[in-house]
Amino acid sequence: MTLAQHVEGEALLSCCGICLGLIFFIFWLIQFFDLMSRSDEAFPSRYDKIIWSAVLILLNLLGALIYWFWKQGNTARSLAEQDVKESLKQAGLEIKDKDDSGTA
Repeated sequence: MTLAQHVEGEALLSCCGICLGLIFFIFWLIQFFDLMSRSDEAFPSRYDKIIWSAVLILLNLLGALIYWFWKQGNTARSLAEQDVKESLKQAGLEIKDKDDSGTA
């Protein structure tokens, strides 16, 4: 291997590394902005948003991936709950939400 081929290979590897790093950073930013744009009511516990912020900041890409998978599961669960509520409503049955106080 000549010196020119070696330098060309390193330049290509460096360019690929920069592009991959940029893609990971953009993914992390999207997840972080998604987290910050969600209301506090979207989380089960009072401190969940703070905990997820710490996970994203401390674990970087791994934290962003964990948050993304959690978000996907949460979205699927809420969609399934909506489907069940609609089916029950069509059948003439109705269930009250957790947040309904029952007072008028």
